[in-house]
Order: sequence, then structure tokens, then C-alpha cells
Amino acid sequence: MDRELSPQDVVAWMREQASKFTAMADGIEETFAIHNGRKATIPLLSDRIAEVLSEGKSGRFAQIAAKVDASERDIRNAVATNADRFVANERGWVSLVNKKGDDHG
Repeated sequence: MDRELSPQDVVAWMREQASKFTAMADGIEETFAIHNGRKATIPLLSDRIAEVLSEGKSGRFAQIAAKVDASERDIRNAVATNADRFVANERGWVSLVNKKGDDHG
């Protein structure tokens, strides 16, 4: 029985494949990062991420990783661990949390 794929089916399949490739790339990147001694602690990495984001309103995980010389997986972990400092969306954009009552703007 042939079934016609809807655009939503195609998009869902492509996102699933992208997730798999991202996981594979993260694994390879992490392997080389460990061998090159680039592992940073989450608190230090969080401060570096905040510095990069303070230069602009937001950035993609890959862009931030390149600027702070860390793996994309490390950036994702630091952002997830510091939900009070960072907001991330499903498309890979990260920004600083906008705190109400902050007079620094």
C-alpha cells in the first residue's frame, strides 16, 4: 500500500535525521576536544558564553562554540545547566535571560 508523504512528514523525518547527525558530530567533536585538552568547566564556560552573548542579542550554538573554543555539546550542556542565565530555542539560538527590573540596559 503506497502512502503519500505530507510536507509535515518530510520535515519531521529531516529533523530526526538532523538530530542523529548532530549527535554524531558532537561525539566526534568531543573526542577531539578531549585529546586537545580543550575541556572547560561549566562555570568558566558559562561566563565566556555570557561575554559572547553580551556582544550581541543572541547567537547559535555553533557560533558560540567557535568563539569560546569549546565543543557545541559543551555549550549546550552549559546553557542547559544555567537556565537562569540563558534561553535556548529548538533551532539552536541562545540568548541571555532578560531579567525584569534590571537597570543595566
